[in-house]
Amino acid sequence: FSKKIPAPIRGLLYFCGLLASLVHSRFSSCKLVHLHFFGYTALEWLTVKLVRFFGFKYVVTVHDVQSFIGGDKRLYSQYILSNAASLIVHNNYSLESLKAKASSLSINLPQVFVIPHGNHLAFIQKKDKWESREELGIPKNKKVLLFFGQIKKVKGVDLLLEALGKVQRDDFVLVIAGKVWKDDWASYQDYITEYGLNNKVISHIRYIADDEVDYYFSSADFVILPYREIFQSGVLLMAMSYSVVPVVSNLQGMTDIIENKKNGFVFESGSAQSLAETLDSVLAIDDLSDYQDTISDDIQNKFDWNRIGLSTVDVYKNVIKQG
Repeated sequence: FSKKIPAPIRGLLYFCGLLASLVHSRFSSCKLVHLHFFGYTALEWLTVKLVRFFGFKYVVTVHDVQSFIGGDKRLYSQYILSNAASLIVHNNYSLESLKAKASSLSINLPQVFVIPHGNHLAFIQKKDKWESREELGIPKNKKVLLFFGQIKKVKGVDLLLEALGKVQRDDFVLVIAGKVWKDDWASYQDYITEYGLNNKVISHIRYIADDEVDYYFSSADFVILPYREIFQSGVLLMAMSYSVVPVVSNLQGMTDIIENKKNGFVFESGSAQSLAETLDSVLAIDDLSDYQDTISDDIQNKFDWNRIGLSTVDVYKNVIKQG
């Protein structure tokens, strides 16, 4: 719901929508509810309470094992995870983290399945690079680095700006596109000035509408993900769906997908110097076609929705079979 709607009204609308969905599911003879959670707050707890009140078993896709914006509560986590019929995570790092979380909370987990996050190929429309740059007002004679998505401390935009201040090359621009989340853009603008990047950073600090997304990724040579923490990045798979070459921190949530110098580039997490050196190296590459071909192959085969759908159906069958 729009943030312009007061929080109590948004909560009421959510509750009414959830209630209507569960009533419809009950009359439709559904046996199972599949939930997708990014955290364990009162909202998720209430959702599960209602699902169980209606007599449904439920499966949870645990996108983030621990919320990066706070609000998780021990009792909520225990209730949600321990009562699930099965859990799904997107990679081995999330599986290991979930097991560690369960151990710390003394939770007996149900069966956990590793099913990757799917690609975005069915939902995108690649556009001409030069037309996209013209649409967005991006120079055509520079290599384009893209940071896309919510701007918050855990995403490492400050680290990226510090690294760009150390980069030796001058043939690039950085496009930052997204809304600020519980942070202050003014501090990043101060970094841009401090590191002498005013002519190298194009800032589109706002909500990016769906019909604009194609232009941003189609215009980019590299997408930069300098995250300090991550379990699974939708932006990474979005970039790969456009065959844009990713530069990522060496967090396991990234390296489970990206192999350095094969389908992207990896730098030391938290190190502006390592990121600067990596950017100097990638900006020197004139022909990215081999990387793009590898990325295209990976995104079509490893993250294919048909395979993911069949794996998810197997989870459902397993739960229903248990009775």
